[in-house]
Amino acid sequence: MRSSIGCVLLVLSAASFAEAQNDRYLLLATERTSTMQQEINAAAARGFRVVAASPKESSEVVVLLEHAKDSYEYRLVATTRTATLQREISDAAEAGYRIVPRAVTGKGDEVLVLMEKGAEAPANVQYQVLATERTGTLQKEISEASANGYTLTALAGRSEYVAILEKGVR
Repeated sequence: MRSSIGCVLLVLSAASFAEAQNDRYLLLATERTSTMQQEINAAAARGFRVVAASPKESSEVVVLLEHAKDSYEYRLVATTRTATLQREISDAAEAGYRIVPRAVTGKGDEVLVLMEKGAEAPANVQYQVLATERTGTLQKEISEASANGYTLTALAGRSEYVAILEKGVR
């Protein structure tokens, strides 16, 4: 009788483990951006790809990942300064990373931008970061950037509106 119960528990445990390994989605949540970077990279190593990110509260960010056929690498950019955000996403773009549009969010005064690099040859892109408190100014700046070949990639909020635009380069 005991061996039967032990076998049933072992089979159920193995089935639960297999089910967890076969889940289509994985949800990560943390308050620390350094922890999130590590968890995303670990999930990517297990075959997951970032789908979206969202703040739960001002101190926590939730990231949804999905099983993918290809492999991806991730870089998380988190900063409170617009100039730093511009520099860090430009550096990441030069290294072959592109912004995941639904994974740009605010966390308190910080803007968090998840960028991914796939196995395929990365497209050469440039990013422009716009930040302002006034919607009229944001409209004007987005229109000007659009006239220069940029398209809106992401919009996030913090103490001001932050728009990130992308342009393909040769």
